[in-house]
Amino acid sequence: MALHRVIYITLFVIALALTQLYGGHFSSVIFLTVLAVPIISLIMAVIELFAVNVRLKGNIEVLARGDRLNIVIPTFNRFIFPCSSIVVNASMPDPSDKRNARLIFSLSPFQKRNLNLTFRTEYRGEYDLTIDKLIVYDVLKLFRLKRKLKLKKKVVVIPRIYDVTAGKELLPVYQDEQANKSAVDSPSGDKSFVRKYTDGDDIKRIHWKLSSKHEDYMVWQQSVGQETQVTMICDMKRYFEFAEENAAHSDAALEAALAAALLNAKRDTPSVICYYDAKEGNTRYININEPADIYPAAGSAASASVYSEGPDFADEVFSVIDRIGHGKTVILMTCKADEKLIKLTESISSECKVSVLVTGEAEKKIQDHMQNSTIVKFVSMNPYETKKEITRAVNDLCGTDTL
Repeated sequence: MALHRVIYITLFVIALALTQLYGGHFSSVIFLTVLAVPIISLIMAVIELFAVNVRLKGNIEVLARGDRLNIVIPTFNRFIFPCSSIVVNASMPDPSDKRNARLIFSLSPFQKRNLNLTFRTEYRGEYDLTIDKLIVYDVLKLFRLKRKLKLKKKVVVIPRIYDVTAGKELLPVYQDEQANKSAVDSPSGDKSFVRKYTDGDDIKRIHWKLSSKHEDYMVWQQSVGQETQVTMICDMKRYFEFAEENAAHSDAALEAALAAALLNAKRDTPSVICYYDAKEGNTRYININEPADIYPAAGSAASASVYSEGPDFADEVFSVIDRIGHGKTVILMTCKADEKLIKLTESISSECKVSVLVTGEAEKKIQDHMQNSTIVKFVSMNPYETKKEITRAVNDLCGTDTL
């Protein structure tokens, strides 16, 4: 653009010099033409600025962390002349603060065109995709005109879901046995599950109505009272000053919690994920009773502010356990990996099975103590190799027992 202005100023000076040197009719025409053309170009650019229509389709976009976000931006030129140089600025701030895009395009008279915008979703959360500015250049590239736009689209990036038993990411819709397993009320009024009949099952427990629907024998499976189990997932991101490191640790902790809850659900053991939501200012509880519950659970956790500014779980962990009841696994998020954690695990272990997973490295004396403990299962994981590390950590922590 600077070069175009230099060229125009040079032509203007030459045209002005010609009028001074020759003073003829032809030189005057040249000078007036050089003077009028940019004015006409500016007027056309002003019309183009308001003739171009830009929209965002839909109000919300939901996708999994790590997926590519593909956004379609419809544009339309309502002017009888072509718009040769148009620029749209789009942004979607995230912890890396690098999601900015500059789309440069042109439109023929009355042309409709869909622009494609792509972002890589590295961290979970709720973001606003914003198109705040439309820029139009005139034909001569002498003028740059701006128009403010207030276009927003909410983007929800959910945590990844891992099935550690199958080594799969983002599970498909459950079918076969898992789809046939449903929570219903048994004749005794207790909450039970219905599953396919296997050799050795009591024929009295056959659910005849459901069996006729599935064209296979289905039997009641009573929920068996179990010892409450507590899994503490310690998010170590509070030690870091950078938003990207905080986000990596937070995502790893949440995805480990979801993977553990999914594993429990596949073993008919309900789980409750508990964390302090700094945005809401209270403790949130996400129930996962069966595998299908993992998807809405991941959506609920997408915008979770899992930070350590909230109440210390050491003060409320027993009330959480009493509230949730026995026979479930309580998964507590964002516990501090310090001396309080050791005292807490020792006090809880008298009533519950306790396991601890740390994203990152705990203090050495804490880590040594936990690893040498005979009453607490302890595992740490690298938050930057999520799929591999979550699979290993949850399997190590779980073993052959329910986590």
